[in-house]
Amino acid sequence: MPNTTILNCHQQQRYGSIVCDLQTQKPIALLENRTVQEVSNWLRKYPSIQVVIRDGSTEYAKEIRKGCPHAVQITDRWHLFHNLTKKVEQFLKRAFLAIFLLVLQS
Repeated sequence: MPNTTILNCHQQQRYGSIVCDLQTQKPIALLENRTVQEVSNWLRKYPSIQVVIRDGSTEYAKEIRKGCPHAVQITDRWHLFHNLTKKVEQFLKRAFLAIFLLVLQS
């Protein structure tokens, strides 16, 4: 089993998981939900998985640790850049506010 990525999808508040092969970039499994039990059971069937790319969910992190404890977990690009953008925005807001206040005091 090649390395995988686990994506979550939802429609009308029903969540599921799409498991994709990182080498072929094709879906290899659709899981009905994103419970710890469902994902960890699926991962246990494929002990050769070495890398799992996932969203920032702590629930998924638990699932992966239970089902495939030796796998390296990596945050997917979208969530990585989304979270980075939020942190940079927060930093810039504070920095500009501090500069603005300094200018007002001058």
